[in-house]
Amino acid sequence: MGKEKILKSIKTEYISMVPDDQYFYNTTIISNKALDIISNNKKNYFYRFFTGDHFKGYNSLPKKLKVKIYKDKHSPFFEWSHKNSTFKKSPLWNYRFTIEGTIFHKDALLKLISTYLYHNPITLEAIGLWESRFRGFFSNGLSSKERTAAGFQINSVQKYVFHHNNNFNTEILMKAYLKGYRLLINRSIFKRDNFDVVPDNIFLKKKNSRKISYKNLIVS
Repeated sequence: MGKEKILKSIKTEYISMVPDDQYFYNTTIISNKALDIISNNKKNYFYRFFTGDHFKGYNSLPKKLKVKIYKDKHSPFFEWSHKNSTFKKSPLWNYRFTIEGTIFHKDALLKLISTYLYHNPITLEAIGLWESRFRGFFSNGLSSKERTAAGFQINSVQKYVFHHNNNFNTEILMKAYLKGYRLLINRSIFKRDNFDVVPDNIFLKKKNSRKISYKNLIVS
């Protein structure tokens, strides 16, 4: 498949998949120690920079989840195991394969996804999640202690699986884009304690013009 040909041609040892709703709102530094762990155990480890140990509520670290802290001057991180049976009801921390802001070793990623059929990011992730569980891939997660990226949930391309998002009309947004409007994102909306980033309103701006609220946007 096309994605696998691209992966095979890439010279780097590590691969990060980042969909278009992921937004880097802070400088992102990955510890060399984290990369070494992945390199030395390709099949079992991945690293995420859209999570941290600071969320509250539904996506907070489960109290019984055992974590190992790695100190680093610029990018401390922690490790947990998906083999731990005490946190199965915590989807975020039990999710071992995702296309969002995650680093994998290229060899392990190719070995996983080349064995099944997928046709878009949704099926790539959904099937990959179960394949990784059945075949023992990515049993250990690594995460930055402070996230530096997050999903900016302004709409969804699917209606089969519920997740928090706002349903700004994609046709209107596409027309606005084609007319030269670009999305403005205020970093202050990325609250440290909240995992979900779902704006009540969004703003757009065209060159040499004032920003405009989506609610006041008129395009034809």
